[in-house]
Amino acid sequence: MASSLLLCVLLSFAAFASLGVALRAEPEGRAELGLLASTVFFGLIIAPVFALGYTNRLTPGGLALLSFVVSGATFAASLRGRAPRAFVREIARAGVSLARLPWDALVLAWRAQSSVVLGLLAAAFAIVGSAWITYLAPSESWDGFFYHEPMIGFALQNHGFQMVDLPRTLVVQATNGYPRGVEAFALFFVAFTGKTFIEIGNTLAAPALALGVFLLARRFAPDPVPCMGWAAIILLMPATTSQLRTSMIDVVVGAFLLAALHFATKPEARMRDAVITAGCLVLVLASKSASLFWAPPMALVAGVNLLRRHAKARPRATALVLVTSLVSFTGVAALTFGRNWLAFGNPLWPVDHVISRLGLHFRGVGTLAQLSPEPPLATIARTKYHHPTGGVADIIARDYGYAVPWVVVPLASIAALVAAFIAVRGRLSKKPDAGAERVLVLVALGAVFLRLTPNLNIARFNVHIVALAVACIAWLVARASKSARLHEAAVASALVLSLVPWAWYAWFFGLEPMPGKLSALVRMSPAERACAYSGGYHLPPDVAQKRERELGPGSLVVFSDDSAFLGALWNDAMSNHLKYLRWEGRDVFLTRLAELRPTWVVVGAKSQARAAIESRNEEWEFVGMGVRQDNTVVFRWRGR
Repeated sequence: MASSLLLCVLLSFAAFASLGVALRAEPEGRAELGLLASTVFFGLIIAPVFALGYTNRLTPGGLALLSFVVSGATFAASLRGRAPRAFVREIARAGVSLARLPWDALVLAWRAQSSVVLGLLAAAFAIVGSAWITYLAPSESWDGFFYHEPMIGFALQNHGFQMVDLPRTLVVQATNGYPRGVEAFALFFVAFTGKTFIEIGNTLAAPALALGVFLLARRFAPDPVPCMGWAAIILLMPATTSQLRTSMIDVVVGAFLLAALHFATKPEARMRDAVITAGCLVLVLASKSASLFWAPPMALVAGVNLLRRHAKARPRATALVLVTSLVSFTGVAALTFGRNWLAFGNPLWPVDHVISRLGLHFRGVGTLAQLSPEPPLATIARTKYHHPTGGVADIIARDYGYAVPWVVVPLASIAALVAAFIAVRGRLSKKPDAGAERVLVLVALGAVFLRLTPNLNIARFNVHIVALAVACIAWLVARASKSARLHEAAVASALVLSLVPWAWYAWFFGLEPMPGKLSALVRMSPAERACAYSGGYHLPPDVAQKRERELGPGSLVVFSDDSAFLGALWNDAMSNHLKYLRWEGRDVFLTRLAELRPTWVVVGAKSQARAAIESRNEEWEFVGMGVRQDNTVVFRWRGR
């Protein structure tokens, strides 16, 4: 209880400091205030985790202290030049105003008699519902158990982000090689309350994602209501909604990307907008490897904007922002990619990557094409434009949903062609059309992102591209008609198509493997909920119950080459330890086990390691099946 209260205090203080910083940036409206405050909030939570994690001094107590110091210093900086009492009241008013924003949006849509009301209600249900089920249900995420949760577990175990000896498989070695910004955010919660809120990150970032979409569309639309509809539509995409209540990271990264896009492409960019863009891109670089492709185009646009508007009037300040941003990008990128180079000789570890033009081959343990092959464009189109089939398979195959292929793509394509025509005509007639040219900047960014996407077939990598597309649509319909009916029709049709997958919504919140689903969760105690899942990449419920009883703080679980879903091997408090023991022969394996004396050993069901353990029945006792997808079994040491 005390640790939960401490977490609430630290989060509240960080949120308060974030609002202070956002207010000093003089945002244009509540939506921009909310987007900026949310981004700063994530940064304030991640920063102390990074500081302690990369210096190998990560403990709950140290994290609480440093978080308080970082938030306090941030608030003090925002307070500079302001009367303390008046500024505190201003922050409080801003907080209340943001809390009212969802209700005010709903009222505005209702008064306009818009279908957007339905979208806003569905989006609110997704956010609130996923937050509630995050608390109720144990964590479950395929990729999460591979490497997102192990990043957190090993960091707590080792008091820092040390490289860990692991099996040489791509999804497991990602624990060592991938950026960990969003995992650091989740770690902040786990350090004080265990795995209860390990999956809360995407849910907390969802409002910021929606605000980013709204702001990009609102830039071109005279009516805010349809822009709210587009925000709801992107939030209701299966690729977005299905990540709520998972320890995957793409909703959070998408919110950072949209914040960067908004501030980088503002028509009347201020110096502070360039600084904010740099901060957003730092968070992107700290969170996902694909940022190496996403960040440079946005940094280029922001840099050109900065130079065009401020280089002559404020050359020193402009140079300072550019240099500071470059140093920040390099430093944050080095935490992942530089460290990978030093440890493995491959900055992109564990991905095997060839740059043939430069004659470079960074050797890893697998390629991205092996992990998630990208089909030809024609195959992608056939899949995404296929009729609904229902269930999990439909959500995975058509993760853009039905609104994006059937409404967004056609209208955005028309918008791009019309904008190009108008912009060229304007230049030829020496009457430039500023609106069309601003749209072309977004079109150019979207084209670059399409070319550089890790995988066009996987929608969660491309939410920012969809957001750019709806901004172009907002410009097109505003240009085509002064009436709001055309925009309303586009949004209404997209909303209807967005809600089709909700016919099989249970999977969105990870409830499908649960017998009795939500009603069963509500009736369970917290201890029962921690062991409730029976999916193929979890421990069976009976073995999970033994895990919670037998594995306490510091208890050691040894696993062999057969284990991949390592997240299933930590208890709910994430207080036990894991260690990889490579198979190097029977005698060596048994000798190392005798030295380590682990509480549990997890080995392949048909492995030589199992045969070796069973030859020592007097020392080891069979516990039960391990993770079904790994085909592993669990033994306990009899002398514990």
